[in-house]
Amino acid sequence: MAEEEEEEEEGEGEEGGLEALAVLNSKKDSSAPFVLRDPTYLMVAPRLVRAGQVYRAVVNILDPSPPLVVRATIFRDNIELAAVEHECESEFPHALELMVPPGASGGRYRLRLEGNEIGSLIGSSFVNETALSFSPRGATVLVQTDKPIYKQGDVVRFRVVALDTAVKMVEDSVDVFILSPSGVLVRRWLSRQCREGPVSLSFPLSAEPEYGEWTIRVEATNTFTQHLFSVELFTLPRFEVQVSVPPFLAADAPYLEGVVTANYSSGAPVTGNVTVRASVRALTSQPRPPPAPESALAQPHAMFAGIFHFKFLVSELEELVVGGGDGEVVVTATVGDAHWDTTNSAFAATRIFSSAIRLAFLGESPQVLRPAMPFRFYLTATQYDGSRVPEWRLHRHRLLVSPEVRLVTGERHRLLPRTVKMTHAKYALWEAEIDVHVELANPEAAAKVQSLFLDAELKDAAGGRTRASLVTVAHHSPRGHHLQVTTSTRAPKVGEYVILHVRSNYYLDRFRYILLSKGMVIEAGQQTMEASLKTFPLPLTPEVAGVATVVVYTIGRDESLVADALTFPVDALTRKGLHVDLRQDPRDRGNLKVTVMGLPGSRVALAGTHWESYSMQAGNDLTHAQVLYQMARDAGRVVQEPLEQRWVSQDGLPENILHLPRTSPGIDPNATFTYADLLVLSDGPVPTLGSVCSAGGSHRRQCLLGGCYTAMERCDGKVDCLDRVDEKGCPHKEEEDLAQYRQHRTSRLLRHYAEPWVWREVVVGETGTSSFSVSIPYGSVHLALSAFSLHPQQGMTILPQPVEWKGSVGFWMAVEAPSRVGLWEQIGVRVTAVNHGTERVSAVVVLANSADYKFVDPHHSNQGRESRMVSGEHEHRVWVEAGDAHTLYLPIAPVKLGEVTVLVQASLPDKKIQKEVKILVEPQGAVQEHHTSVLLDLNNRAYFFTFLDVNTSEGLVPGSDEAHVSVFGDTVGAVLFSSSPATPHTLLGLPSAGCEPVAFSFLLTVVQLKYWREMAQEPPLDEKEVFRGLSLLYQTLLVYQNRDGGFKYFRTSKRSSVWVTSLVLRALNEVTDKALKFVLAQQAPHGAWEEPSGEVADRKLVPVLYSLTGVSTHDLNLSITAHTMIGLHALRDLPSPLDEQVEASIFHGRNWVEDHLEMVGQVSRPLEVSLVALALHMSGSQHAHKAFGFLTRNARQEGPETPEGVAAVKYVYWGEDLVPLPSYRVESQRPHLQPRRPHRHDAGNVAATAYALRLYSMRGEIMTPSIMRWLQSQRSHDGGWMSTQDTLAAWEALYEYSQHEGDARDTKLTVTVEPLHDHSQARTFFITPNNFLHLQTQQVDGQWGSVRVQGKGRGSAVLQLTSKYHVADTHHLTSPPTPAFRLMTRATWHGHNGSALTFATCVRWMFKEAGDSSGVAVLEMTIPSGYGMSAEALRKLVLEGKVPHLRRAEFVERKITFFFEKLTGSKTCVEFSVERWFPAANLTRVLPVKVYEYYSPELYEVELLEMSSVALDICQVCGSYQCPNCPILSYYSSPAPPWPTPAPLWVLLSLLCLHLWLAAS
Repeated sequence: MAEEEEEEEEGEGEEGGLEALAVLNSKKDSSAPFVLRDPTYLMVAPRLVRAGQVYRAVVNILDPSPPLVVRATIFRDNIELAAVEHECESEFPHALELMVPPGASGGRYRLRLEGNEIGSLIGSSFVNETALSFSPRGATVLVQTDKPIYKQGDVVRFRVVALDTAVKMVEDSVDVFILSPSGVLVRRWLSRQCREGPVSLSFPLSAEPEYGEWTIRVEATNTFTQHLFSVELFTLPRFEVQVSVPPFLAADAPYLEGVVTANYSSGAPVTGNVTVRASVRALTSQPRPPPAPESALAQPHAMFAGIFHFKFLVSELEELVVGGGDGEVVVTATVGDAHWDTTNSAFAATRIFSSAIRLAFLGESPQVLRPAMPFRFYLTATQYDGSRVPEWRLHRHRLLVSPEVRLVTGERHRLLPRTVKMTHAKYALWEAEIDVHVELANPEAAAKVQSLFLDAELKDAAGGRTRASLVTVAHHSPRGHHLQVTTSTRAPKVGEYVILHVRSNYYLDRFRYILLSKGMVIEAGQQTMEASLKTFPLPLTPEVAGVATVVVYTIGRDESLVADALTFPVDALTRKGLHVDLRQDPRDRGNLKVTVMGLPGSRVALAGTHWESYSMQAGNDLTHAQVLYQMARDAGRVVQEPLEQRWVSQDGLPENILHLPRTSPGIDPNATFTYADLLVLSDGPVPTLGSVCSAGGSHRRQCLLGGCYTAMERCDGKVDCLDRVDEKGCPHKEEEDLAQYRQHRTSRLLRHYAEPWVWREVVVGETGTSSFSVSIPYGSVHLALSAFSLHPQQGMTILPQPVEWKGSVGFWMAVEAPSRVGLWEQIGVRVTAVNHGTERVSAVVVLANSADYKFVDPHHSNQGRESRMVSGEHEHRVWVEAGDAHTLYLPIAPVKLGEVTVLVQASLPDKKIQKEVKILVEPQGAVQEHHTSVLLDLNNRAYFFTFLDVNTSEGLVPGSDEAHVSVFGDTVGAVLFSSSPATPHTLLGLPSAGCEPVAFSFLLTVVQLKYWREMAQEPPLDEKEVFRGLSLLYQTLLVYQNRDGGFKYFRTSKRSSVWVTSLVLRALNEVTDKALKFVLAQQAPHGAWEEPSGEVADRKLVPVLYSLTGVSTHDLNLSITAHTMIGLHALRDLPSPLDEQVEASIFHGRNWVEDHLEMVGQVSRPLEVSLVALALHMSGSQHAHKAFGFLTRNARQEGPETPEGVAAVKYVYWGEDLVPLPSYRVESQRPHLQPRRPHRHDAGNVAATAYALRLYSMRGEIMTPSIMRWLQSQRSHDGGWMSTQDTLAAWEALYEYSQHEGDARDTKLTVTVEPLHDHSQARTFFITPNNFLHLQTQQVDGQWGSVRVQGKGRGSAVLQLTSKYHVADTHHLTSPPTPAFRLMTRATWHGHNGSALTFATCVRWMFKEAGDSSGVAVLEMTIPSGYGMSAEALRKLVLEGKVPHLRRAEFVERKITFFFEKLTGSKTCVEFSVERWFPAANLTRVLPVKVYEYYSPELYEVELLEMSSVALDICQVCGSYQCPNCPILSYYSSPAPPWPTPAPLWVLLSLLCLHLWLAAS
């Protein structure tokens, strides 16, 4: 008789609040006649089905049923996926195996079971089916990163390990993706093989990434795993301060002790004063709370020499706690450098916890008790911070457990209290058993046991008392029959056996068992029961690694189902030997020798970090606990776990976890199978504890000892049930809070972001060992080394604890100097010698001889600059005591322009240390640049001849002049990069700050790379590095995207920009729906695009409001609309669900432009006319020809004024006014072409002409070559024109022109450049079809005056001459074409000998004819050599908002650059201070200050700031170890933290003298 199964229902489990899986029992057909029959079958099957895994279902045919043919089928969406048929007998269980296809995906899965008698023709004996859950997880994926946190510009190194259920490497591949904090895909690696070992990858971060939590997403075998890593903003201060306090402190401790250390990056200690403050706050989730100075304890200390020990009374700190309870102490230290007059602060936090011991039963209440069986329980003791209890506190202790039994009748029986002995002193673990049946000594009472309450009290050696309690509930069995399974195996491991013990309180001849792991049945069998106790072993195969569950059950003809389950841990990660030894190499004290011992053939992955990073325990490393957690999570829904106890390490080690076997928490046989994640299909009774709370459709839930609770009372922190079931299994936030606390409890140091000192994989050979050496990081270091191995057969092994190493290289030296200086300036090269050894070291410091610089001798008797310069090698002996650091300054004066390498060597008795530092030496004054560009057109002739002038000035700084000639073939432009993308700095000399310059770099690089490929240039570019650079640019672009989808210009800008967003869409050449939706949303109903902020970064796109005719297109947004239409036109061919909206937007924008076309023809400026004409043509407008007529009418035609005999060439361009072409100078009847002079509308003219050239090329107009010729004459740099937008427009226009002409591949010519005064220096450039995009250059001596250029061959080429020189007088500066800015700068020296300098610069916009305000403007301030300003101070200056429209500021090599959103007619002032970082004397007399408009650099103003009022001597800035009356002399040294030694008396006397000297000064 066929019996159909009900649909599976999900309900609340009786215990722990878990959703119990309904056990499906076949119900009799109510319409059929009642027939009493025996149960036929019992099938136990996993709830979970996995793709690519074997699904095993255990079938039990019950006596006296005859043998049956059982068919099991798995369906997905009513389609048969797998099926098996097997003849089953009643003597033993049968495991039916169904192979699930690897490609199976999600859907509605169900299992159908059908039984038929052998040879029967009357139908099925039974039919049953149930729903299954599908899990795509087929592998456990682990991700390890080299650091817990990263800063801008770092490289993220990570490994991916994919393991199967046997903890072995999977055979499949993985796909890896990197997602930004906003969820955007940034990088991907596809089909990376895992069979050979971990997949090692690296991901470089840009210099301006998106800060926050990044995601590594790994997809493997139908599953995915995500790993997070943090990227933070970090700026290196002048010196670093570190506060070291313990992370946790007991409340009964007398003092909070710590240490403050302060070092420069060289390792030299900071000398000055320190103030330590301690404040207390309540525990919150904020990672970095600001301390409260008004409620802080302070310890000022005037004598600080790199290290300071402090301590606060804990009793005084407790008085600061508001409201009582636990608190967190934040210790802040402020260190002041007495010599350099600078300060820096740092903080660290420590949590004060109760000194009492926390006692707890392992496992939450309620637990399940079988009254006829012994009940085993465990207790553990920890401190309130989660760490282990010190052994001395439990040396003499007493643990008293008082049981109380409660019967169903309400009676209570108190059992005798008992003292429990400690099982494991190290872990503070107690284990005991209670046999209620025996201790009650009353069989009738034992049969009525309802619950058992345990109360425990611990008295420690200090007299403290702590208590814990546990509630157990009697297992529900209608007949009082019970089974119990336990184990005596303490530490089950893969490859060994687990010993199981099965008890019963009634007679049975056999029982059956199922071993399962990760939701899969591994083994099923049967054991005979000769007595009430049965002991048998089970082998532990690799498939049960992690956690295994064994279920024992029995069902007979006259009895209901009886079952029990035991979950126990199975160690698979430490079963094989893996050992790593770390020792200092005796032959080379600067190296560490790493020795790896493991199984031959295994691949060992090593990760070495600094202890400051490792102790964060931020989840970046692979630990035993992390792997077990990930494997358990990948197993699906975890419903039954082993008992677990975690101990937190106060020293920063990984958590120590102890797992113990756990009996099933199932209150009845139904729940027993449910907690084991098994389904039961049977036509017999399955006992289930009834529930009265859900009667009548109520949503209340059942308390096991009576009563009900609601969903609102679940996990509310209040016990509502006597058995505490309403609070069982509730999540705890303590672990998450602890992880955040560890990661953010201290201020950041550079060491937190340090590169791993080892990140390597080695293969263990046949000898079982592998060794290699690594360099020891400089300084006193505490290193941690973790490792794991992968073996093809044995799987994964993890090193239980990291290998630690503390020490130093002994003696080491650092050499520092400013990166840029002026010629003949006197610079003190800082040499720091640190001795972390145990003995005094004598070292001879040698300054190497060089023709590039001279040593400055302050004791020289002669006067004058030359007399004080000493050539040759210079030596000085220093003695560095053990634990001391020695700082000395070697003064030098560079005598040559360009890059200078300073070499310093320290000679020791046993070794030599050599360090070098590179310095770029610059001439004084402001740079002046002139550019000449000539088109060599040999398409219609075979010879070209001309002369070019090398432009210089009489007032140039001697030696500052330089010039070069460059040439490339065709007319488009040279590709200047070979392995990195093009940038505004490399092409145009402009800074790259903001979203538009990044988009320009991305788009132009893509265009140039495309052109390079099309022309098949040789040698090929390093495209791998180019795309790596494009990836960094892509990261930077994402930083500027707002939540509305649009992109803003500056990171500090408040609103998105339509203009910038359309540029980014073009650059990425892809449609991101979010960004595109923003652009479409900004279109007004009438069709025009409007900027949300009302302003555009490029002023030229907004026509002026006032005109001579009184009519203006200022409010019509025609330029922005046309520009956006051109950008959207490039996206029409890309797949996007928004393509119809893009077409509609272009249509509406076209209508708006057409409606105002007449006004464009009347009053619009050339740039707007070009944009409108091009946009209408590209959009297919019927008025495109009319717009082209307006464009033609605005064209200007001009021929150069040439001397007699020189043919005039026609030029066509579009400009605001007439643009004079470069003139000729006639000398000896030879015409010499002069450099072009800047014009006030250069950038706009080039952009307008470029857009016109695109339109003329599309139409095939005859004037196109003349337009191209004018564009070539206006080049201002080898890589482009004036700014980014005009350069991009010209590049695209010339690219389309070259494509239309199609003669680039026929280019083959020679260009000879010959100086008129030295014919031997002539050079011939060969331009062929394979190299015409290369930029070939030749340096030209400025003394040549003129060069002769001649070209031969066919095709076209562009030859350019660039000359640069410096001037130090204002009247020699090249005047701007128009006074666009007014600039006023004032400098004020202050501090000891001018150690600080305050600049006050005011600027205002004067070019009102072009607009009421400028576009994006840049202010560049050159500061004296040796001075600097921290990035944090500049960032604060911007964020304060006190300077109007200031959006960004940065300091790079003697130059501080300020970026303004705009400058108005009102005065905008910036005031800032710089500090002396290096001693520098004889400073440059003048410092240039320049302001210019970014998108019109021809509009500028330069001021030469006079600085000759402070002409300091090298000894006045203490720049030499030979200078008297300076604190840093040859004999001065101080302790080198953090390995301090007692200071000698002479050191203390030196510090006292220093203090008195500072007080006097």
